[in-house]
Amino acid sequence: MRGAVALLVFLFCLFGAWAKGESGEGIDQNTPFLTLDHLWDEIKILKTTLDTTIRRVDRVEKNNEVLDAKLKASKIKLEELTNTTAALKDRLSSRERQVAELEKENAGQSVELSALETRATANENQVEELKKENADQAAELSALGARVTGSETQVEKLKKENAALETRVTTNERQVVELKEENAAQAAKVLVLETRVTDSKSQVEEVKKENAAQAAELSSLGTRVTASETQVVELKKANAGLDNRVTISESKLEELKRIIADRTNVAFSVGLTNSGFVGPFNSGKTLVYKKVFTNIDNAYDTTSGIFRAPVKGVYYFRFTAMGRKSNQKFGVYLTKNGHLLLHNVQDNFNGSYQYISGALILQLEKGDRVYMELPRGYGLFDDSSNHNIFSGFLLFPTNPAMVLHH
Repeated sequence: MRGAVALLVFLFCLFGAWAKGESGEGIDQNTPFLTLDHLWDEIKILKTTLDTTIRRVDRVEKNNEVLDAKLKASKIKLEELTNTTAALKDRLSSRERQVAELEKENAGQSVELSALETRATANENQVEELKKENADQAAELSALGARVTGSETQVEKLKKENAALETRVTTNERQVVELKEENAAQAAKVLVLETRVTDSKSQVEEVKKENAAQAAELSSLGTRVTASETQVVELKKANAGLDNRVTISESKLEELKRIIADRTNVAFSVGLTNSGFVGPFNSGKTLVYKKVFTNIDNAYDTTSGIFRAPVKGVYYFRFTAMGRKSNQKFGVYLTKNGHLLLHNVQDNFNGSYQYISGALILQLEKGDRVYMELPRGYGLFDDSSNHNIFSGFLLFPTNPAMVLHH
């Protein structure tokens, strides 16, 4: 656009100069026609004017772009406001419908409330009548209450003693079971109470049932008094039995404490050597594992290579072995008190790293010896990578004192 404007201005100026020259206007007849220099000066003036015009056009175009952007933003905001207004109208219509529905519901609820008030009045009258009946029965119960009070006091006293003894016994034998039973009983009571509270009509029916039960109870109260006296005697006998059970439980606890105090933690794990090849020998040889990783209770002897059981119990033993000499057998014996228990052997034909491993669980007496042997003519290899390992630990002691009779 700017190029077209510049070209039009330039042509207009040339046309004006040419027209003046043709008509003779503005030209002195005694002055020669415009030279090339004069024309060039005119062109420079025109160029300056053209540049000024182009800059003005650029400013106008920029202002137009800013105005276009503002106009677009205004249109977008107008559309958003239109959409928001429509949404608000929809929400207002919805709220108006909800208000109308709530007014209808309130009218229906008012009718229901009046009916409920009538029913509540009738129920209150029934409750008053039942209270009068209960008052009459209470007078009859008070006569027998005096006789029951003495027996129930003794029963309560014995029950408290039993509860204390049962608490001591429960700590050792049945605490979890009784707690579950108590929770179940409490849950049942909660359900009954919730049922009685939810509906006043159900409450009236329950009161009627209770009155019937009380009437039946009046007839059997004399029998209950006699049974209570008998129960007192039986509870005294039960207390004597509970005392014996508590004494036995306390003895068992003391025995368990002694066993826990006597229990010993035993564990060891050792490596063979860093010297490389071991064997072969002309006779079997006890392997002495010199590298100690763990030796709790010092049951493993690093001088002899023998593990001695410090307590009677069940032990777990494990070993690994490696050979790398070509055409040589390698393997180990696991031995207890001089008797072979496990023989693990492997051939090595090509001189590569060959491994074997094994494990045993043994029941040992205090002082029993367990160790590894290298058979005659066999060889092993070990270095800082610890290819040959001998480990063991106590699983649990088997002291006869630990056996408790329940």
